[in-house]
Amino acid sequence: MKRSLLLLPLLLFGVSATLTAGTPSKKTAKYILSLPSQYEGKEVQLDVAMVKPIHRKIRVSELAFFHAMTYDKANKSPGGEILVAILASDAEKFVKKYGLDREGKKNPDTTLLKGTFMTMPGGLGKRGGPDGRCGPLGRIWFVDTTGKAAELIKANKLSMDDDAPNCPQTEGNSTTATPTPTPTPTPAQ
Repeated sequence: MKRSLLLLPLLLFGVSATLTAGTPSKKTAKYILSLPSQYEGKEVQLDVAMVKPIHRKIRVSELAFFHAMTYDKANKSPGGEILVAILASDAEKFVKKYGLDREGKKNPDTTLLKGTFMTMPGGLGKRGGPDGRCGPLGRIWFVDTTGKAAELIKANKLSMDDDAPNCPQTEGNSTTATPTPTPTPTPAQ
């Protein structure tokens, strides 16, 4: 009887650990992006392992965007990536704080990032599919750490274009095609 009473707490702990093992951390991109309407306009916190600069055209010079690579501490696994808006003047400090690589660590250290989860127009870019045609990219979910993005979106000044060649460039409300120059071969010397 005493033995079974002693084993009961261990059994309950084992069942509890098993039930929570697959639950993703709420501080990951995967989790936030799986429930976007629940978090839109609210402050979120992310465990960031590293950041990467993005290669898209942003029409607002005061902001810079990075992909934040999150880490799920509960499951010791990658937590997905999410776009983050920062002040362009803080880019160097941001990179130093979050780092550009995981330095080969299996379980990286993370740094907490806070911001408002929101969406912006996607602009133009190459859509997926076999034809690879240009067109609207749709809405883009991101975390605003500046507090300025909502104002810029409302004024129709913030969108992001894919940096794909042969896609039309937008100017104001019109779309104009920008021809891509054909490279001239240079003779070998």
